[in-house]
Amino acid sequence: MSDRLSLDSFAPLVGQTFIGKSSNGFSAELELTEAVSITAHANQPRQDPFSLLFRVAAESGLWQGTLRIEHPEFGSAELFLVPVGEDQKGRYFEALFN
Repeated sequence: MSDRLSLDSFAPLVGQTFIGKSSNGFSAELELTEAVSITAHANQPRQDPFSLLFRVAAESGLWQGTLRIEHPEFGSAELFLVPVGEDQKGRYFEALFN
């Protein structure tokens, strides 16, 4: 897996906005709100598992699926995002790297 898809690559970008684009033309702004290490388990492919949490506007229409995220410093990558919650600030989606 690419070294670019690591906690060290995303951690400095917490609080910044990414653009998420789907294959069907959908586009939304996603704020990276959290980038954290998670516990590794035996027989896990990654030795450095981590989680990313993104927030989008509740009315964005974003749902579970693969999005190409883009950021001026990071570049782009495809992530599978899963909805994990919602509050007055928006809807939250998680990407796991394990």
